[in-house]
Amino acid sequence: MKIKLAGKAHREGTSAKTGRNYNINIIHYLASVRGVEGQAAQTATLDGVEYPYETLSIGAEYVIDYDAGGHLVDFAPAPKAQGTPGNGR
Repeated sequence: MKIKLAGKAHREGTSAKTGRNYNINIIHYLASVRGVEGQAAQTATLDGVEYPYETLSIGAEYVIDYDAGGHLVDFAPAPKAQGTPGNGR
């Protein structure tokens, strides 16, 4: 689904529970959700190495997809709209 990035946060450190290092980016966006009139605020967690914080642009459009289990399978910038034929471009 296509989303517009509304906010972002970076988290990095060592888990107190597991002792493992983490480097994640949390993105915020609005989406249609069953049972919600209008749109609901949603978040997704992205790997901080695969999706560097500085490359995530607030206000930009992205495509985000989940598998049947609700796990993130794809996150990428949305393709740019092409000019319509006959508009002189």
